[in-house]
Amino acid sequence: MQNTIVAPATPPAVSAIAIVRMSGPESLWIINSLLKKPPYWEPQKLYYKKLFFEEELIDDVVVSYWKSPKSYTGEDMVEISCHGNPFIVEKILEACQKLGARLAAPGEFTKRAFLNGKIDLTQAESVIDLIHAGGSLALKSAQALQSGGLSRALLVIREELIDIISELEAYIDFPEEDIQPKVGEQIIAKLSEIEKKLQNLLSSASLSRVLKEGFTIVLAGSPNVGKSSLFNALLKENRAIVSPHPGTTRDTIEAECRISSFLVKIVDTAGQRQSVDEIEAEGIRRAKEASKKGGI
Repeated sequence: MQNTIVAPATPPAVSAIAIVRMSGPESLWIINSLLKKPPYWEPQKLYYKKLFFEEELIDDVVVSYWKSPKSYTGEDMVEISCHGNPFIVEKILEACQKLGARLAAPGEFTKRAFLNGKIDLTQAESVIDLIHAGGSLALKSAQALQSGGLSRALLVIREELIDIISELEAYIDFPEEDIQPKVGEQIIAKLSEIEKKLQNLLSSASLSRVLKEGFTIVLAGSPNVGKSSLFNALLKENRAIVSPHPGTTRDTIEAECRISSFLVKIVDTAGQRQSVDEIEAEGIRRAKEASKKGGI
């Protein structure tokens, strides 16, 4: 946590713009060392500058400074927007490392945000879900987690449990005060309500998993019933060979597509029948195995 970390915030590909992010106590000193005339930094303001290292121009960039604790990680942060050439990004990373920063580990910016109290654990876990959301419903689910919806629900339950414990402890510790706790049916009723809330949260976990990971649809059945044709129709492309001859599909074929707001993995399989052909028999075995693993 005492080190300054740096990493690209955009994929390593040719694009119009790329972003390099730096966080830690030396962030401001490092970016100042890369500028011939550092500005008087105003947090969250954009500055158009030329970035140099050892008198060599790296790129024309746009730089923003986020002062601790009002940043994503809760530390001093700098974001550099440069041209989206991977070679330029690499030169910026190399310069920052030579000035004392180190490459961030995967997820380390979010880890620091969590450790510095900027987000809680459920919000930290939602970041990767937000990035990889495969549909609008999955995106909404991840956004709800990131906004703290689950955390708030759990906090309410926690406070209700603490209230019950406090009443019972007060009754046990101070019997002479004539404190009348909510005992018997009242306590049981309140605990039952809390149990229902927890069950509702648990029941939504399976839906969240489906939204995040998507459905798996296994197309299984007898030969020549239209499995491969349906597979191609759902994908809107000719991925699987369609033939009137039985046994054309001899292995499982997988592909992903989007149906409505859901990410779906479709698996085409070999037609299930008795076969003396060794290769076809292996395809049928794999088809049965794919069906047992689950799906629709």
